[in-house]
Amino acid sequence: MKTIRFVRVASLCAVFFILAFQYPLWSQKNVVREDGNTIEFIGLKQWTIKQLVDSVRKYEPDGKLGFCAATLESKLGFRDASVIWFAKDSTIITVVEPQDSALVRRNTNFPELLFLPRQWYEFQQKYSYKILERRIAMECQEISDDSANIVFSLRNKNVNVLAKADSMTFWNIRTALKSNNRPIAQLSKIVQLSGDPYARGIAVLAMSSLADNDTCLQMVLHSLLDVSANTFMMPANESFMKMLKHRTRPIVLKPMISDLQRLVNGTNLFAYQDVLRLISSAKPTEQEFNAIFATEQSRNLLFAHIRAVSSYARQEAASLMKIVNPQFSESEQKKYLNIR
Repeated sequence: MKTIRFVRVASLCAVFFILAFQYPLWSQKNVVREDGNTIEFIGLKQWTIKQLVDSVRKYEPDGKLGFCAATLESKLGFRDASVIWFAKDSTIITVVEPQDSALVRRNTNFPELLFLPRQWYEFQQKYSYKILERRIAMECQEISDDSANIVFSLRNKNVNVLAKADSMTFWNIRTALKSNNRPIAQLSKIVQLSGDPYARGIAVLAMSSLADNDTCLQMVLHSLLDVSANTFMMPANESFMKMLKHRTRPIVLKPMISDLQRLVNGTNLFAYQDVLRLISSAKPTEQEFNAIFATEQSRNLLFAHIRAVSSYARQEAASLMKIVNPQFSESEQKKYLNIR
């Protein structure tokens, strides 16, 4: 009888553990429903969902929360915000609250108008129009399972969808830069210094075609911090996803740590999941992990994703923590990340 009772109790405990992991009760307060759409909030600390929703409604009385990223940034002082539809009726809104804005830093200083060959400008004009033509403003989009080919950018109240990463190759650009013997170095200079956002965008697209080139990967990652990222001029996020999808060589994190620190602090939240995927792919050491997630803000944001109800929000963060801390449990992760 004691054996049967012990087995029954153990079974009930196991079931409870599984349910608690799949449906964490402590996260339900971060989820709301709106017109049949499930919306989960990540990154809220001092703000409540009610405060945020009421504040958005002041500026968007008839709008949906699924289109509020621009309002959160321009009207409510959130330094960065993303709204991602990962399924037809499911949305994740991630924010960095105003009091934490100091560590959100985009690249805004592009001092040079570089003098490039005439062929470059002809090429740039052609592909700038091509990019614009392929970005379609939509009210609703059925999401494909292949997230690497679908990009959401919800700036300016529209869902701009680039259905597939641009197929332009590096060799097209090399033709435009045929007078230059070091095209990768020239493209890197354009990404870092050019005052023309269209030129930076075209250079990023070109470099994304060389997924196994370390310099190109570093520059495309750097472009995620561009003040024009997520706009029609700078398709940085989709270029980065394209590179991750086609990368076959091991990834070395050391040259990218400075940019990764800014990204995991909440700069360009639209790219956050892909940044975590890059870090996980590199199989970081504990030293590299601690160097990247060096601030309390970055650790809190990572832990908020680990605790998310949505598996989409949770998956990349959980995968990363399993690599650096195999004892995967909420209490162990909190202790490991030094979160109070």
